[in-house]
Amino acid sequence: MEFGQLTPEQRDRLTSMLNGNYDINPGQLLGQGFDALNLALDKPAVSMQRGMQRGAANLPGWAGGATKDAGGYLTRFAGSRPMQIGLKVGTGLGAVGGVLGAGDILLGNDSVANKVMDTAAMGIGGFLGMAGGPVGAAAGAGLGKMGSDSLQWLFGDKKTAEQRQMEQALAGLQGGRI
Repeated sequence: MEFGQLTPEQRDRLTSMLNGNYDINPGQLLGQGFDALNLALDKPAVSMQRGMQRGAANLPGWAGGATKDAGGYLTRFAGSRPMQIGLKVGTGLGAVGGVLGAGDILLGNDSVANKVMDTAAMGIGGFLGMAGGPVGAAAGAGLGKMGSDSLQWLFGDKKTAEQRQMEQALAGLQGGRI
């Protein structure tokens, strides 16, 4: 079964739900959702694993001698099941971060300069993540937004828009203007 195709049982269940019959085990429904997500993230995770294995095998100085065993361990770890699970979880969280980051840019009350910087960082991250397909692009955009926000916090004034408004109101009260 490919992702996006329903089995006859799933089609009957969906039809039943659309007709108003909600007598479905929520745990089973959640399990089916996780199965679909797992299938969707398989291809990008395996693609990233193969790239990591190729990269580890091509590291200079790892082809022989004392470092040969270390290179073999690194290559095997890159192809292991725990690494694949970690890549799936990381990709999923990154994709969610990309969607939330876009929402923050569109609906947030930050300055125009902040929004421009966030948009540029998300664009760069999304472009670099395109190797992982749409999920990789969303994950890259999420990481780009996180990097932009981190830089703004690190080099900015470390105050939120609400804190700035409160300071302005307090200064106005102290000056007798309000």
